[in-house]
Amino acid sequence: MRMTLARKGLLAHVQVVKDPTAMTEVWLLNDMKAFGLIAQGVSVEHHTKIRSATSAMQVWNTLLEFYKRTTMHNRVTMTRQLHEFKIEDGSTMARHLEKFDEPIVGLQTLVEPLDDSRQLVILLSRLPAEYELIVSIVENNKDVTLIEAKEKLLKEYERQEKKESSQRALKATAFGGKDKNGKFGKGGKGYGRKSNNGRRLVGSKGKCFNCGQAGHMKRDCPVKVNGDSNDDSVFAIGEDRSAEWLIDSGATAHMTPHRDDLFEYSAMSKDMYVTIADGKKIRVAGTGSVRLTGIDAKSIRMVEVLYIPGLDRRLLSVGKLAERGMSVEFQRNSCVIWDKSKAVASGKKIGKAYVLDCQQDVAYYTEY
Repeated sequence: MRMTLARKGLLAHVQVVKDPTAMTEVWLLNDMKAFGLIAQGVSVEHHTKIRSATSAMQVWNTLLEFYKRTTMHNRVTMTRQLHEFKIEDGSTMARHLEKFDEPIVGLQTLVEPLDDSRQLVILLSRLPAEYELIVSIVENNKDVTLIEAKEKLLKEYERQEKKESSQRALKATAFGGKDKNGKFGKGGKGYGRKSNNGRRLVGSKGKCFNCGQAGHMKRDCPVKVNGDSNDDSVFAIGEDRSAEWLIDSGATAHMTPHRDDLFEYSAMSKDMYVTIADGKKIRVAGTGSVRLTGIDAKSIRMVEVLYIPGLDRRLLSVGKLAERGMSVEFQRNSCVIWDKSKAVASGKKIGKAYVLDCQQDVAYYTEY
C-alpha cells in the first residue's frame, strides 16, 4: 500500500500531519484519494474499523494500531515459513527465488528486516543437493553478495536444464526417436551435437559396433556393452566407463584412451609404460592437451595428458592439478575444482566415483 500511495504521489498524506490552516482544496481532494486507495486495499471485514475515520492519516493510524496487535503472530508465522521453505518439484529457480522473497518482504513490513547475510545463509541452507556446487562457491568467497548468489543459482539452473535437454535429445536420436512429424528417424548426421558427457560430436555415417545403430561410435553408445555385467558398478547401467573423466586422487597423470581428446599431440620418442590396478603395464603412445569448458563458460586447458590406447577410462589426476596450484574439494554428491580462490570446474558423484562435469572439445585428426 505504501508503494501504491507513493506511485500516486499521495504518500505524504499518511506521513505528515498537515496544519488545518494549510489544507487547500487540492490537498483535501488528494487526501480523499489516498483514503479511497487505502480502503480499497483493505479486506471488507476490516471496513468497520475505519468507517468513522475522516482523513487518510486516521485510516492509516487505525489500521497500523490493529496490525501491531497481531505482529507477534505474523512474525512467528513468516519466520517459520521462511525456515521451512524448500524448492518445489518442477518449479523453476526464478519461481523458487520469488517465493523465498515473499516472507522476507513480509518480515520487512513488520519492521523486522533480515540483513542480506542472514538471507543468504537461509537461502543456501534450503537448496537441494544439485546446488552443492554453488553453496560451496559462496561459502568459500566472502565477497559474494545476495544478488550475485541469486544470479549464480539462476545460471546453474539454466545450465542443468540445457544439459538435461541435450541428453534427452541425444537419447531420442540415438534410439531413432520420432521427429516432429511423427516419423522415426535414423539418428541424423548429428553435426554440432553434444554427447551425454558434453563432448561435441561430428556426424558419423558408420554404425556403432556395440548396438549396430548409426550416428555414434561404440564408446559413446548409450547401450551397455555386452559382457560388462561383471564390471564394477561405478557407472549406471548403460554408460560407457570411458565416456567420462574420473577424478582420481591416486593417478599420477591425466590419461585418456581416446586420441581425439588431444590437441597439440606428439607421439612418444621413447617407450613409456603405466601400470594399472591389476598390475598390467600399458604403453603410452603420446601426449597432448585437452580443452574443456568449465564454470561460467571458462576455458580450461589440461596439459601433459597421456594417450594410452587400451585404457578403459579417462583419468583426471588430482596430484597433477595440485602441481599447477589447483585443488579439489570433495563433497557428498559433488566436487569443485578450485584455482586458488576461484571455482573453475565441477564434478558429480556417480556410484562411488567422482566424474568431471564439463563440456569438452574434440580434436579432429587424420592418420596417414
